[in-house]
Amino acid sequence: MYKSWDDQAIRSGFMDFETEYPKAIQKLKVAGIDEYVAEIQRQLDEFLAIYSK
Repeated sequence: MYKSWDDQAIRSGFMDFETEYPKAIQKLKVAGIDEYVAEIQRQLDEFLAIYSK
């Protein structure tokens, strides 16, 4: 799984969580993470509707 430098630095305590985590989330949002998650959820819902009968 890909880990960004920001993610590793925040998780290891190298960067302050309280100030850097919101910045990392904002970068993900700018990059389109909400649309990505929505598409994955749509595909999962479609799959479950077909195969969970």
